[in-house]
Amino acid sequence: MERRPVQRMSMTVRVIALISGVLLLVGAGLIAQPAPAMAQEKVSMRLSFIPTGYDGPYFTAQGKGYYREEGLDVTIARGFGSGDTVKRLTARSDTFGSVAFFTAVQAVAEGAAIKVVGAGLGEGAGAIIALKKSGIRTLKDLEGRTLATSPGNAFALQLPALFRAAKIDASKVRTVDMDIVLKSGALVAGKVDAIVGLVAAEPAAFKVKGVEVDVIEYRQYLKMLELSVTAHRDLVSQKPDLIRRFLRASYRGARDFVHNVPAAVEFISRAHPAVDRQVYTEQAVISLPYWATTVAKERGFGWIDETLAKNTIEVASGAYNIARPPRPEELYTNELLPAPPIKP
Repeated sequence: MERRPVQRMSMTVRVIALISGVLLLVGAGLIAQPAPAMAQEKVSMRLSFIPTGYDGPYFTAQGKGYYREEGLDVTIARGFGSGDTVKRLTARSDTFGSVAFFTAVQAVAEGAAIKVVGAGLGEGAGAIIALKKSGIRTLKDLEGRTLATSPGNAFALQLPALFRAAKIDASKVRTVDMDIVLKSGALVAGKVDAIVGLVAAEPAAFKVKGVEVDVIEYRQYLKMLELSVTAHRDLVSQKPDLIRRFLRASYRGARDFVHNVPAAVEFISRAHPAVDRQVYTEQAVISLPYWATTVAKERGFGWIDETLAKNTIEVASGAYNIARPPRPEELYTNELLPAPPIKP
């Protein structure tokens, strides 16, 4: 009867000794401690316009925690056109922006302190959209018809080069300026025969509404770049590692996006639930070949092809009457892309 208290005391001593020993080992660094959480650096990504299905890579990277793994707390915000996004970047009110390469050419030529650090949609995404019943299947079919464009829109400015490439007499195509939000309604109402738009935007909306259209893609005739990841020039020189981390996470998101559209749509819808998921889905599906381009498959997401860049600089210089086009090294860099490359 007298031995039980001794046993309890003995057990207590053993536990205390064990805990003390573990603490000593941890203090000496002989037992690994959990790594402290990486500090999250606040970063903003300004889109070119309202969030759409083709922005899926960025929302996927955010939703899957890829930015967080790179130590980045990323806010993705809607844009108001590439020109406005450029202004925000030059004012340093945003860290990164999705900017049309075509627009970046003009901006840099005019002295904007920005630089393209990676490709987004890797091929020109302009389109001519017509109702299927119109019989407009080729650019030649536009002769004698009415085409609605939006003033100052990049795709409208590319029309002369498009018509030259397709050997179309531009004087035979009647173009009318129209607000971007009115074009689709005018097409359905028969007020115009065709409209200029983004291949991954208007066609998707028409399909969801059950309106049958034919789409003529600019990339059939013009080999150009489309959207790009752009940053302030000072960020490129002062914080290259930040850019590398952002691009690595974004292109991991792009790889997942091209293999799993439903997951990407889920992430976009969580952030912006006002738009029909079917619209996001159609936009995403249409954009897949513009993300997973031949260049992306060979060199990895983000790679800016020299020939496509040169063509875009040439067309933009003509459209904007640029006397001194920016040199490639002034406009973009491939030096901050992931290594090894991330491919579709």
